[in-house]
Amino acid sequence: KETSSPVTIGEIRIVNSVIALSYEDNNFSIPFDISLTSFDSDFIPHLFTAKISPDGNRVMVSGTWENNNIKLVVKSDELSLGFFEKILGEMVPVNLKGTSTIDLAASLSIDPFSVKDISGFFKLDKTDIAYSGITISNPSAPLIDYQPVSININSRDGHFFNFEISPVMFNQSGFTVFSNFSGTIDISEDTLKGDIKAITRLAIENM
Repeated sequence: KETSSPVTIGEIRIVNSVIALSYEDNNFSIPFDISLTSFDSDFIPHLFTAKISPDGNRVMVSGTWENNNIKLVVKSDELSLGFFEKILGEMVPVNLKGTSTIDLAASLSIDPFSVKDISGFFKLDKTDIAYSGITISNPSAPLIDYQPVSININSRDGHFFNFEISPVMFNQSGFTVFSNFSGTIDISEDTLKGDIKAITRLAIENM
């Protein structure tokens, strides 16, 4: 006759911890806190939350774990793009300024690992991305009213994605282009296919 375990776990908390990463001569420290709750008789937690603080930013992660499936939510109200510049700076000569908002939800299968569905909303505000003489930023006056860049992406199977990006301002040597993008991406084991549509307006500054 099976009997329940005499030991139960209510919550496990890991606080004031740090993930240490290094790349060549660069070191990164990411503070985090984790809470695990709703343990079953096999001591497997079914609810988890985490607060991750990369470079002083705040990212909240929460989720559930049931029957080999994880439902995951990632949110951040203000994540500095400068954090990504520190990571990418040694690999890609790009300057990143501004803030981003993240609202991401995904369903994952653990064994074997697969992405079952995913949906995400990202907003870029006060953006200034400079790479190879091209500047990407938020549309702004006097050419157009200021608008944050919004990015929507979703997939029902983790392979076929729909996305929308609007609006984005590109500038190079006095030429300014405003573009909205939409399209699809199809990812399989050995191929990557996509279809992108753009609505573009061109403005030429006075020389």
